[in-house]
Amino acid sequence: MSKDVDDIINSSKNQTRTNTEPTTTEESTDVQEALQDAFEAVLDGDAPSNTTVRDDNLTALLRGLDDAGELGELMAGANDALDRDHNDAAVSKSQTLALLARVGLQEVDSSVMEMASDARTAYQTEKNTEF
Repeated sequence: MSKDVDDIINSSKNQTRTNTEPTTTEESTDVQEALQDAFEAVLDGDAPSNTTVRDDNLTALLRGLDDAGELGELMAGANDALDRDHNDAAVSKSQTLALLARVGLQEVDSSVMEMASDARTAYQTEKNTEF
């Protein structure tokens, strides 16, 4: 028994912040704080609210679909995938691309969308409780 305790003590002496892995909670907190700070910056007008994507193929695709009147159908599909209501009056390349990015993020890693939602809620709660 004493040998096990000695082994544990010796192994813990060799651990430092630089040679041990951070816990998932620490990583989540860092991301959560970064997301909350980002929401604050964007929603308070201290950072731009647009994101630019330079992609010739994607640009041509969206432009062609828009010119053919098919963008609304694509946007409706993205809304369905996200369980959102449709708003046919708001069909635009920008809005469609934003919805498609959300669908992609949800498919690739739904926890990212959950963290973003939690961060926005935390930002709004903090903002609403300011005196």
